[in-house]
Amino acid sequence: MHSFGSGIILFGFAIMILAQIVGAIMVFGVSILKGIFSLVIPGYFLFILRREGMYGPVIGSWAFGIFCMVIGTAVLS
Repeated sequence: MHSFGSGIILFGFAIMILAQIVGAIMVFGVSILKGIFSLVIPGYFLFILRREGMYGPVIGSWAFGIFCMVIGTAVLS
């Protein structure tokens, strides 16, 4: 069970990282200036994702990654 729980945690972490990278690529695809602002201004990333209609898929996959990490932690305990 130890390796299964650790694998689920790593899978969730990878999903979270990929969601953030894809979201950043989407924001930079909208505008280079908005992409730079999203790196400098806290919360601007989420604001642009919501404004451009890309909030649901990115945050949904990010939340799925958190869910996987919680399940993996529960399996390990």
